[in-house]
Amino acid sequence: MVVGGLVHPGQEPPEESTRQSVLVMRHLCLLARSFARAGFIPVLDYVTMTKGGIAFYRRAMPRLRLHLVVLNPGKDTALTRDRERPEKTVAAHWTHLEDIMTRELPGIGLWVDTRHQTPEETVSHILRARTRARL
Repeated sequence: MVVGGLVHPGQEPPEESTRQSVLVMRHLCLLARSFARAGFIPVLDYVTMTKGGIAFYRRAMPRLRLHLVVLNPGKDTALTRDRERPEKTVAAHWTHLEDIMTRELPGIGLWVDTRHQTPEETVSHILRARTRARL
């Protein structure tokens, strides 16, 4: 992942933000294909905001069965959780993407309102509803 010189989605300059996101996505796909060939089920933990992003993953991993799971606690909950775990505060960089995702990706994949769930409950819910996540 990009560390030095990171430009988050939505930050300036937008061309650099896009370039970095595409680079990360490309390498995540390379790694996922490698793990899949070795018999593992890869899970990509990265933000996908648009149908174009989903199309990118489909083109990059055509032999893999893809699923999309969106953890969607809402902006306020995400920011509150950040305040409660000061060792890792990242929500402010991503909450603005919720509006884009709800506009671009309605009805695609499995959306999970994690607002009142523990991590264990979220995992159980995803496993029970995984067929709805299939792309």
